[in-house]
Amino acid sequence: MTFDDIERAVITAVVCFPEQALPLVPEVEIDDFGEFFHKYVWTAVRELEAAGTPIGVLAIIDYLFSRYQLANDGRCTERDEADIAVKLGTLFVLSPHSGDADEHCKRLAKYARALRTIRHAREERLAG
Repeated sequence: MTFDDIERAVITAVVCFPEQALPLVPEVEIDDFGEFFHKYVWTAVRELEAAGTPIGVLAIIDYLFSRYQLANDGRCTERDEADIAVKLGTLFVLSPHSGDADEHCKRLAKYARALRTIRHAREERLAG
């Protein structure tokens, strides 16, 4: 399994099963993700969580659209919206996941540990 697979699995679990998955990833941070779009989606997850907004596919899409508009002087065309939705859909489709929420969340705990291990190894390498 690649690092991108792990990132996709963590995001998919949290967006699809937030009640079960969020408690498993309290330490996963935006900088744990290498892929820019994954960082962008994880930012949405954490900001929605902090605001007390229910996390789900539509909430993530709304967040991404609004941030895209802010970054582009209020412009977000239908094509831009479609591109964002396709990227998010592709992230979910390519995720190594199971249809069973419990099994998915067990995997998520494993992936979250892997993210933390990789982050710590990267920090140690940079420090040493």
